[in-house]
Amino acid sequence: MIKVEPDQVVKHFTASDGVQLGCLVAGKGRPLLLVHGTAADHQRWNPVLPELQKRFTTYALDRRGRGASGDSSDWSFDREAEDIVTVIEGIGGPVDVVAHSMGAALSMEAATRTSAIRRLVLYEPALVGLPAAILDDILPRLRELLEAGDRDGLVQTFMLEVAKVPGKAPSLAHAGARARSRTGLSFRTGARWPDPRPDAPTAGRGQSGTCEGWR
Repeated sequence: MIKVEPDQVVKHFTASDGVQLGCLVAGKGRPLLLVHGTAADHQRWNPVLPELQKRFTTYALDRRGRGASGDSSDWSFDREAEDIVTVIEGIGGPVDVVAHSMGAALSMEAATRTSAIRRLVLYEPALVGLPAAILDDILPRLRELLEAGDRDGLVQTFMLEVAKVPGKAPSLAHAGARARSRTGLSFRTGARWPDPRPDAPTAGRGQSGTCEGWR
C-alpha cells in the first residue's frame, strides 16, 4: 500500500501490454516526469519534490513492479523504455524528464521514440561498460539466483560485485526484506530505498537487466 500525501493524486497510464503505470502527481506548472532507478520507487524524489512543485506539475513514476504500478510475468529493457514513452505521451507534451540510474538509461532510449520530450536531465545513467570476463562470470549467477526465486541474494550479489557497495551495506537488505514494504538500506539522499512489490514477478530483474545492457 503506497502512501499518498493530501496534495497528491495517483494517475494511471496503460502500457501496451495492459499493465497500469502509476504516477503520483502534485504541484502546478509545466509537466515534469521523474523516473527512478532500479533499487527505488517514486519515493526516491521526496527530498526534492517540495521545491520542484513550486514550478512544475510533478509526475513521480513508479516503474512497473513497484508501488502504484502493476507488473507482468516478463521483463525487458525495451518494454520499460516503451512504458516511459506511454507515460510521456499520456501526460501530453512537451514534457520535461529527470531520471536517475537505470531510469536515466531507459529515458535516454525513450527519447529516441517520442518527440514529446522538451528537456531531458539524466543523473548517473547506468551505461558503464564492464569487461566481458566480469559479465561472463556475474550474469549466469544472477540468472541462477533469479530463477531460484532468491531475489535478496540477487540484489546483494549485484550490490557487492557490480555496484561495489561497501560489504556491510547490502546485509541491511538481508532475507526477509521482500516481505516488508521497504528496506532500511540508505544511500546518498538519506531516503529509504523501498523494495519492489514483494509479489512482483519482475522484482530483481532490473539488476540482471542492467548487466545485460553493459555488454
